Amino acid sequence: MSLHPHCYPRRLVVTHARAQAAFQEARARDVENGGVYDTRGAAIIIWSEPWSGPAQERVSDTVGTICLSWRTPDDAHATVTCLEVEAGWALAEVQRHLALLFGPPELTP
Repeated sequence: MSLHPHCYPRRLVVTHARAQAAFQEARARDVENGGVYDTRGAAIIIWSEPWSGPAQERVSDTVGTICLSWRTPDDAHATVTCLEVEAGWALAEVQRHLALLFGPPELTP
């Protein structure tokens, strides 16, 4: 069994505003403040539980990461490019967090 995360490629295009809102929501639910997210540039890292105390970081496991490409395919959009899933976790768990943060897929005419 691999100890490296498995990347499930995606091409989920969302508006830039929607991507910003998802990152804002993730920052509001930061792992160090009772949530399970840690935002980094173009990634939202998902943790198994909040870091409620100094040693909690060592107990909480990384579940996966939502990877994004800002301003892709153009300045008005962003694209979720990959869902990384850590060993021992299921893709469905990362997809659940994707839906919580980004909402249902946008319909385009």
